[in-house]
Amino acid sequence: MSPIEHCAGSYCFLPGGTAYSGGVRAQPGYALIRATLPDATPYIHGLEAVSHHLGGLGRPLAALCAVELRVLRPLSFAAVAALNAGYIARLGEYGLLVDGRSPLARTNVAPEIPVLHSDEVMLHAFVYTVPHSSDLARAGFALSGIGEVRDDASGREAIVRVGDRSDDALREKAIFVLDAVERQLAALGSAWIDVTHAAMYTVHLPLPTLTEHVLTTIGPAARYGVHWFYSRPPIEEIEFEFDVRGLRGEEYL
Repeated sequence: MSPIEHCAGSYCFLPGGTAYSGGVRAQPGYALIRATLPDATPYIHGLEAVSHHLGGLGRPLAALCAVELRVLRPLSFAAVAALNAGYIARLGEYGLLVDGRSPLARTNVAPEIPVLHSDEVMLHAFVYTVPHSSDLARAGFALSGIGEVRDDASGREAIVRVGDRSDDALREKAIFVLDAVERQLAALGSAWIDVTHAAMYTVHLPLPTLTEHVLTTIGPAARYGVHWFYSRPPIEEIEFEFDVRGLRGEEYL
């Protein structure tokens, strides 16, 4: 799996599903900045906010390379497919698709605490490319969120240890996800040492798994800590999701 160049956005992306890529990497001479909105905004309007922000920086909307979405509750596989159809259509209206697919990395989770009050899909944060003259060897990157879903099956049968929330099952789920993250990093030409931001999304108390496996696996990235979002992955019965980024900076709008 080789990254595909997206020159208009100054990044390349790993092929993924139609609705999102596996991850993105900034082209040489560019870096990634993550921006968090002051309030989660319906993504159909949030794209306007993104366009306005990037325009003010002299960057094209194509520089948008990753989004972080929030939903009110986990959805069925069928409901997620319907969500993706509307999402892709909206991206198409903004000219953000490449050959009919989204090049954007995406994390989409359901906060467990009641911070959302709408059934609409909300935009929480986004990542974009900016010119950067640093000669740092490592490139900026952002991976899509990865849950414990195998590629060799479909529907709920693809979920690792589906329906099992025992400590042993949660550990196996975490191991599966972190292995998948490591492979995606390698496909982008990066490794754990390049990670500046790691986040996990689960409602299960992560301390044993965090100390026994997560921090050990991510190695040098652990010096930045791990952000724990008390959230559920977007699909029912998935229990653990993880994403990583290599950022040059963060801002709060």
